[in-house]
Amino acid sequence: MTLKAELLSRITQRYSEPHRRYHNMSHIGQMFNAMTELRFELTTLQILAIYGHDLVYYPSAKDNEEKSAREMISLCDDLTENQIVIVKAIIMSTKSHVPFPAALGQSEKVIDLDLSILASNEEDYKRYVSQVRQEYYMIKDEYFNAGRKEFLKEFLKRDKIFQTTIGVEKLEQAARDNMMAEVGRY
Repeated sequence: MTLKAELLSRITQRYSEPHRRYHNMSHIGQMFNAMTELRFELTTLQILAIYGHDLVYYPSAKDNEEKSAREMISLCDDLTENQIVIVKAIIMSTKSHVPFPAALGQSEKVIDLDLSILASNEEDYKRYVSQVRQEYYMIKDEYFNAGRKEFLKEFLKRDKIFQTTIGVEKLEQAARDNMMAEVGRY
């Protein structure tokens, strides 16, 4: 798939915004690296959703995915109505990391790729945590740490973090180990 120059330019511009430390082009690259490692084959709509899922990102905002979906769709003028619904639903699935009904069978791989950083080696995981913390610079440590700990504990309560069989088999335990170690640091 070849992205149009205007679309690629806007994506690069958005992901290069100065307040981003983790949610940047490196994150997108990491997702595509994980795609290769997991041997996922993706549709054009899944690829568009990967590029679009954090297109709008402000750490304290609650509607990043909604705005990202709208902006991504506005940049893709050749999608059918059905394709628009699927791309939006895949992007929205990355908010809760649970597949939206309209994107069942489409969002699971994208969710796993988005979360794959959780299963990274210790050094990369600590870098990810540090970069996320930098994005939330405006929040005092005590509040950030409490919120992060709660976020992790909620994820750890899930029967499974990853959606695909491959994700569960190859990523689940390492992600749980990393997250439990992080919880222990707070």
